[in-house]
Amino acid sequence: MFSTATELAAKGTAALAKHDIEKGAKRLKSKVKKAIDEAEEKVTDDNNVVTDLADSANKMGEQMRAWFDNAAVQAKDNAKKVESQIKAKPVESSLIALGVGVVLGALLTRRPN
Repeated sequence: MFSTATELAAKGTAALAKHDIEKGAKRLKSKVKKAIDEAEEKVTDDNNVVTDLADSANKMGEQMRAWFDNAAVQAKDNAKKVESQIKAKPVESSLIALGVGVVLGALLTRRPN
């Protein structure tokens, strides 16, 4: 039906098209692989950042717990010292408490002009 030259041209064109498609597919595959590798690297980097942030937050939390524990111990120690001073000098402690109460009462009941 077609001439030999036409069939040869068609086969040649088909071969060239196949070659171009294979070449384009290889380039595309390479670009997709590169994009996947870059995405995996980015995810790994992001995971490392998240892990570093979590570690820092945990360390800060531990330090804050230690500070609060230390403050609680100091508050208990100070309360014991105050209690022992009150027991040692009950009259003076009562007068000091009365004076502080009067000063605070005066400050709190003061009315603006």
